[in-house]
Amino acid sequence: MHWYVSRLDGLEFSDRVSDVKATFLGDWPDGHIELTYRHQKYPGLLISSRIEICG
Repeated sequence: MHWYVSRLDGLEFSDRVSDVKATFLGDWPDGHIELTYRHQKYPGLLISSRIEICG
């Protein structure tokens, strides 16, 4: 899990996206990854997405 989160954290997805941060939340294996970032179109907004890792 640490490898997956560390690969996402700080990764540049697009030239329109910045401040990317990936954090694992919860207790293994029942947690999820929270991905936060800023988009050029909405500079004052910190966008957060949840990535489920277990189906």
